[in-house]
Amino acid sequence: MMRAVALRLGAALFISAIAVPAAMATDATIVADASVSSARPNLNFGRLSNLYVGNGNTALIRFDLSSSLPAGTTAAQIGHATLRLYVNRVNAPGSINLQPVTSTWDELAVTNATLPALGPALSSFSVTDVNQYAVIDVTTLVQGWLTTPGSNYGIALSSAGANILFDSKENDETSHLAQLDITVTSQGPVGPAGPIGTTGPQGIQGAAGVPGIQGPQGVPGIQGPAGANGATGPAGPTGAAGTFSFASNYAAATTYTEGQVVFCSTACSTNGSSYISLVNGNTGFDPPTSSAQWALIAQAGATGTPGATGPTGATGPIGSAGPQGAIGSPGPIGATGITGPIGPQGPAGTTGATGAIGPVGPQGAIGPAGPTGATGVTGATGPQGPAGPTGATGATGATGTFSFASNYAAATTYTAGQVVFCATTCSTNGSSYISLADGNAGFDPPTSNVKWALIVQAGATGATGATGPAGPTGPTGATGATGPAGPAGSGSHIFMASVILGQANSSTQFFSLNSSYDPSNVGTFLTYNQFATTFPQACTFDSMFLTSGQSGFGNFGSPITITLFRNGVATALTKGITPTSTNTLASAQITGQSVAIAAGDTVALQATSTSFTTNGSFVPLATVSVSLHCQ
Repeated sequence: MMRAVALRLGAALFISAIAVPAAMATDATIVADASVSSARPNLNFGRLSNLYVGNGNTALIRFDLSSSLPAGTTAAQIGHATLRLYVNRVNAPGSINLQPVTSTWDELAVTNATLPALGPALSSFSVTDVNQYAVIDVTTLVQGWLTTPGSNYGIALSSAGANILFDSKENDETSHLAQLDITVTSQGPVGPAGPIGTTGPQGIQGAAGVPGIQGPQGVPGIQGPAGANGATGPAGPTGAAGTFSFASNYAAATTYTEGQVVFCSTACSTNGSSYISLVNGNTGFDPPTSSAQWALIAQAGATGTPGATGPTGATGPIGSAGPQGAIGSPGPIGATGITGPIGPQGPAGTTGATGAIGPVGPQGAIGPAGPTGATGVTGATGPQGPAGPTGATGATGATGTFSFASNYAAATTYTAGQVVFCATTCSTNGSSYISLADGNAGFDPPTSNVKWALIVQAGATGATGATGPAGPTGPTGATGATGPAGPAGSGSHIFMASVILGQANSSTQFFSLNSSYDPSNVGTFLTYNQFATTFPQACTFDSMFLTSGQSGFGNFGSPITITLFRNGVATALTKGITPTSTNTLASAQITGQSVAIAAGDTVALQATSTSFTTNGSFVPLATVSVSLHCQ
C-alpha cells in the first residue's frame, strides 16, 4: 500500500512539472518592522524583538520587492504570495485585520502620533495558538505593488479584540522574522527539451522532515536540489489525484481518513516520526505498530551522540558587595533580645575607705555628694535607648524647586531643590541629598552641609545572603554533536525589586521582578505586559518581605499595597506597608502562602497608593523594596 501511495505522489508531481508553466519561488527581503502604541503615542518601538498587535497596538511591516524579483516582473506573473508570521505569545485570542499602508514611515522614528495613512482592510485572520505560523494570502496586494511600484509602503496589522505578539526581525532568540513568499510564473518561453539521458543509479534517499501545516494550494515552486541521482528519466502518465493532507499531531480519539498525515508527538508508542492513513474510519490504531492502517512516510532521526562534557570554567573573582544581599528563606522576626548587663563600675577614688562593691541592688536614696573619685575604666557600651520624642515642627520654609536629577556627578552644576542619589562618586554612597544653593558644582554631598542636605539615608547593609549556585559549566568541547538538553533543574529563588511612588493622588503602577524602578517614570500608569517576566520553569511563591522609607515631605494616609500578578491576574500574595517619617524604615511581611507558577507563566508586581498628605507644595516620595521567595 505504501509503495502505491509513493507511486501516485511521484506521478502527480511529475505531471505537474510538465503541465504548469516554468515557475520560481522567492522570499521578499524585509526592510522594516515596528509597533506603535496608543498608550504611548510619542514613543518609538522599532528596536523591540516583538511586534505588538491589539490592546491599542498596531504593527507595521515593509518588504523590498526590487531586490527579490527578477527585473521586469509584472503583476500577471505573480502566481501566489503569502505572508508568514510567527506567533510568539497569545495574551488574548481573536481576529486580526490586514491593511495596506499608503504613506511613508521610518522604522526607527514612527510613533502612534506619526502613524502613516492606512487603506481599508483587505482581509482578516484568527490567531488562537502560540508557537506556530499564521499564513495569510496577499497575492492581490503584491500584484498591486508591481502594477504601481510607488504604492509599496508595506502592511499594517491591528485588532479590536485580540492581544497578540509576533516575532520581529530583531528577535535573536527564535529568529522567526516575518516572511513574504512569492511564486513567479511564466518567466519566458520554455526551451526545447534536451535528449533523455541514461538513467543513473538510485541515489540514497535523505531523511524526510516533519510535514508542516498545509497552506492554501499554490503553483508548485521550483524543484529543490536533488540527492545523488542520475539524469531525470522520461515523464510518466498523470496519476490519479491523491487525498494527501496534514492533520496535525496524532490523537487516539480522532477519526482519520485515507491520505491524512499525522506526526507522532507524544501520543504514540514511539514518537518522532510521521505516518499516512491507509484507510477511512481510522480510529485508535497506534501508527508505529498498525501497518494495516498506517504507513511510515518520515522516520524520526536518531538521537545524536552526546558531546563530551567541557572542562569546568575557572571560578570568577568574587564581585564587590551589592547594596543589599539577597534574603535567603527568612523565618518570622524573632523577639527582641534582653538588654545586656550594665558594665562594671570603675574602682573607687581615695576619698574614703570604701569596701568592695557587691552586686548591684535596688536604687537607694541619693546620699550627700562626696569628693569626686578617679575616673574608672569605661564600661562596655549598653544598648541604645529608645528614640526621644520628636521636636516641635519648624516654620514652613519658602516653596522650593524639588526635582530629581539622577545620580550625583561632580562635574554637573545643580540648582537649589534638585535631588541626587550618591551611587558611586560620593565619599560615602547609598543616600540621597537635596541641593541648597544654585551653581552647586564639585561639592561632595555627604561632607558639604552648606551646599547639600540629607533627605533619604542609606539603609543598613542586610545580612549576607545564602551562597549562590555554582558557576556555569564551561563551553562544550568539539567531540561530537551536542546531546539533547536535560530537564530543567529546581531549587529556591529570591527575587529583589523596588518601586518609587508619590507623584499622583491615586497611583497604580506595575514593575518587574529583579529590577529597580526608574524614578523618571514615577506617576505614569504602566501596563502589566510591559513588565511581565516569563518563567522558564515552575516554582511556588510562599513569602514576601517589604521595607519602605520616605523623603519627609508630607505623609501617606493609607498603606502602599504590593501585589504579585500571574498572567495578568492578582494572586493571594499581597501585603500593605505604610512608610514612616524621614530617615526611618518600615517593614512588613507575609508568609505561609502558596502561589504556584507554571513554566511559561508571566509574573509582575503591582504597587498601589490611594492617598497622602502634602507638606506645602511638596508630595511625599516613598521607596518600597520587595523581596520574594519562590521554591
